[in-house]
Amino acid sequence: MKALQFVVFVVALVATTAGFAQQPDSIWARQFTFGGNGDVPINIAVGLGNIYVNGWRGDPTTAYGALSGFSAGGNQRWTVRDSNQLSISFAGHVASLGNRAVWFSGVTPGYAIAGIRMVDSNGNQVWQVPVYGMTYLGSRDDTSFVAVLARETNPIAFVYNANGAIVRQFPLPGTEGMMTARSKFLTTADGAVVGEFPESPQSLSGLVTVRARGDDLWIFAHYYGGVYASTSYFVAWYSIATGQLIWRYNFPDVIRGFGDVDADGNAFIAGTKLVNAPGNLKFLGARVAPQGGLVWQREWFTNQRNRNNWVNGAAVVRTGGSEQVILGGAIDRDTVGSNITAYAAGLKASNGDLIWAITKDDGGYSSQFTGCTSLPTGELFLVRNVLTGTGNMGVLYKYFTHPLSVQEVGGFPETFSLSQNYPNPFNPSTVIGFQLTVGGSVLLTVYNLLGQQVATLVDEKLTSGKYEVTWNARNVPSGTYFYRLQTNGFVATKKMVLVK
Repeated sequence: MKALQFVVFVVALVATTAGFAQQPDSIWARQFTFGGNGDVPINIAVGLGNIYVNGWRGDPTTAYGALSGFSAGGNQRWTVRDSNQLSISFAGHVASLGNRAVWFSGVTPGYAIAGIRMVDSNGNQVWQVPVYGMTYLGSRDDTSFVAVLARETNPIAFVYNANGAIVRQFPLPGTEGMMTARSKFLTTADGAVVGEFPESPQSLSGLVTVRARGDDLWIFAHYYGGVYASTSYFVAWYSIATGQLIWRYNFPDVIRGFGDVDADGNAFIAGTKLVNAPGNLKFLGARVAPQGGLVWQREWFTNQRNRNNWVNGAAVVRTGGSEQVILGGAIDRDTVGSNITAYAAGLKASNGDLIWAITKDDGGYSSQFTGCTSLPTGELFLVRNVLTGTGNMGVLYKYFTHPLSVQEVGGFPETFSLSQNYPNPFNPSTVIGFQLTVGGSVLLTVYNLLGQQVATLVDEKLTSGKYEVTWNARNVPSGTYFYRLQTNGFVATKKMVLVK
């Protein structure tokens, strides 16, 4: 059976661009702060109905690392902060363990005073263990997590249990030269500085992403070296059981990167790539197979010459048999760098096609999505930092995505055909089957009784075969609908009934 294909989904009366699906449903949005007016929310983690956002309170000269807990409905319930001044908590510094969270915060410069803390769902500290350098966290399951001590010599991975005890540790061969947060300026070949980040001109927020599944460990990180920049990006896969490096894949000149891994072991990269001197920035998305080979690499915003096209987070949403790769970040509204707009997008995991995009623009204010995460049921969470005229504030978002799937089923078709959907009547999901004797462009659309297009279920090239696609009509009213298949000169239409 071939890999699952993705569906482009469009709701009636929503203006769309060719190739785009409906934006995810907005469930709620909540404004918050850590208690000051210079707060910077950075990253987000979700587990068992709890939402955790970390960052820092204040500004980079008087910062305190901070962590806030939110209810499943997005209500801010508590905030804790580090007691040490000049403490900063970056992306990759919070992970969920069921109804608890682990959090790293350290004091600059050097992070000589640093620790990993576990807090419960009410923000109460359960334990704290000291660490001796910049450390990035990734949940392994509800009872253990992995911490990576990221340094340029002798980087180490530690596996902790829920009580804060180290149960496994091993060096990370092949990651020597991994950049720490106290990195030098990122510059183009002609010396132009492009690494001016909100935390500090000499630091990065997206240095290391840690993902663990059982005895498999993926590390996404920066390393020194590149054609146009002083830094590039890599993903490496390790065995936790043996400490062995299985493979590593490099992405040159990706000057800010993030990653995530799906349940099948596919590694997805989202980052900002420096194209050439003096500093054209574009977005890059890529998928690396479990065997270590590049499946696809896509790039966009290739003609914008500015210094603020940044990716700040990546996540994979999987519902049933289909996936989307989510990235969050910011784009410039001009080439000056003074009009920064929050930007999030969904890509097809199968080929990297851009299928939807969200922008949040606050007029004259700078705004960017600084973190994102997801649940396997289709929920997407984004955190946004908004720089206003009086300071910073955070906004937490929950969306529901629509990763509909078209799946090839067994058999050899003899004719073009469109099957009757089942069940029919239905509420709210139904399955539509069709078969192609030869491959080509396929368009499967849904219309209401007024002839208005309600959804585009398939709009892509498929090979010959038998296919099924699931339509979730949760956002359209009860009634009679028609679905139409167009491919290779073949056109067929059938009727279906939605009863809620």
